Amino acid sequence: MIQQIAVASPNTAVFRITGEVTKENYDNLVFPVVDKMSKSYPEVNLVLIVATELKNFTIGAWMKDALLGIKHLTKWGRVAMVNDTEFVKASTVVLDKITPAEFKQFASSAEQEAIAWASGS
Repeated sequence: MIQQIAVASPNTAVFRITGEVTKENYDNLVFPVVDKMSKSYPEVNLVLIVATELKNFTIGAWMKDALLGIKHLTKWGRVAMVNDTEFVKASTVVLDKITPAEFKQFASSAEQEAIAWASGS
């Protein structure tokens, strides 16, 4: 499940990810929010609070996640990943180096710090 969390910055989307994550979660929530922001702002910031095990993402969810990143590649500003797993930490480092966006990983205990960083507060 993916839920949007309200944030002060209008060009920053914050999502909390829990339980099972499906392609429909991306289709029904993430894509509409990010698509709307990308039409309204030259840069979109994103915070993903991953509070579930990565094995809970369906194949469809992984594919939609990749598509989201590619579709808005030139629009990403700052992307904060909130999770303690080594896979997320390593992925964040790689994405920071190979994309135009600025990626940063935050510990699960640092949600507010991640939101402040991504929104430029």
